[in-house]
Amino acid sequence: MIMDFSIFYYSPSKSGFMPEVKMVDTEDKGNNTSNASSLTTNSGSSGGGEKQNTPVVYDAESCLLFYDGKLVGKLSGDECLFFSIFKKNANDAYFTLHVTDDDGNSGKALISIKKSSSRLKLVKEDGSFKLKGELNMRIKISDTDFPQEMKEIATIGRLNEKMLSKAEEYVTNTLYSTFLKTKNLNADIFETKI
Repeated sequence: MIMDFSIFYYSPSKSGFMPEVKMVDTEDKGNNTSNASSLTTNSGSSGGGEKQNTPVVYDAESCLLFYDGKLVGKLSGDECLFFSIFKKNANDAYFTLHVTDDDGNSGKALISIKKSSSRLKLVKEDGSFKLKGELNMRIKISDTDFPQEMKEIATIGRLNEKMLSKAEEYVTNTLYSTFLKTKNLNADIFETKI
């Protein structure tokens, strides 16, 4: 897994990235661990001499950015997700989106990315060269936190035009801001330097 994240570390641009793995405090956050994995460990003896099982949870949602072997920045969970999807086509990834349905109910929706493809190319427009990125994703709603009728639950996965437009805007803005952030940090993880 670390190889997938750090494969560009020794690229000609001297830039790299890898996951920031950290232990999550399960007592404060309860079961709210988005992209975390859990192990159970024995934490010694309790009052009656019995061993108590305490889960140890690790989170690798964010990514660290490197330039010339030095840490220069960090990507948030969604920035890391969309960058990873852009660089390596993804199947079965998820992100959360604030949406409004056709009935005016608003809340969060868990969006499932079923398939994706991407490309980055140099194009000539208006007499100058521009770098254009394209990301195509097949998405559907996996879950929402607002009320739904039984017929809607049976057909969950359909995104109305507003939701689809919001998802496209969110992904585009996140990916573009990630590109600008890495460019400003001189961490060329998109490999655009020639």
